[in-house]
Amino acid sequence: SYSSVFWLNASSKPALLTSLRRLARVILPEPGDQLQDDMMLTQVSVWLSNLENSRWLLAFDNYDDPNQFNIKEYFPSVAQGSIIITTRRPDLVSGTKIYIR
Repeated sequence: SYSSVFWLNASSKPALLTSLRRLARVILPEPGDQLQDDMMLTQVSVWLSNLENSRWLLAFDNYDDPNQFNIKEYFPSVAQGSIIITTRRPDLVSGTKIYIR
């Protein structure tokens, strides 16, 4: 049911920024490699915020150390789309928990 699915490595802040830069290369008309981090993140958020683009999924994978960085800073500020966070430390994050064995 998703038109776009993006798997992001959230094991560390540098790994997440690398994953977001790869996402930017796919979705942005301007090469994401040429944008500074702040501008790249803004442009990704703008793309995810497009009202005609509502069937996307962001999967933040391996967010096992929430003390390292706040993952919510990388969420788009929109009501559409879906976000999944995978972690081996569900006791340290909030949200609806789904255990997979």
